[in-house]
Amino acid sequence: MLPELNREECSFLGALVALRTMCDHAPLVVRGHIFDSEIDEWQENFETWADRCKKKIEKRNVLVDDLKSKAAEEFERLKAVSEDRPKAMWLADVKADLASIENRPL
Repeated sequence: MLPELNREECSFLGALVALRTMCDHAPLVVRGHIFDSEIDEWQENFETWADRCKKKIEKRNVLVDDLKSKAAEEFERLKAVSEDRPKAMWLADVKADLASIENRPL
């Protein structure tokens, strides 16, 4: 959603904190489901969005540099429980999971 979003959005950082909290309290549950390359992509999308929507975000009395700093802390904490797996490998797992949910062949 962030690559195309052109407005301030408060829920992303909250979702990031919620995911990190789950990682803190149940690291074995999330292990194998969060990958370094995925987190890098999230962070890049977040920073691109924050830069693009800076004026809109700062109208809400939130400094973009502070927001990006807080997000960077959360991304680093997520990386502490993530795995280093090539993107093609985890995307294959996602496709298989979606196929099973939708009850269709790959």
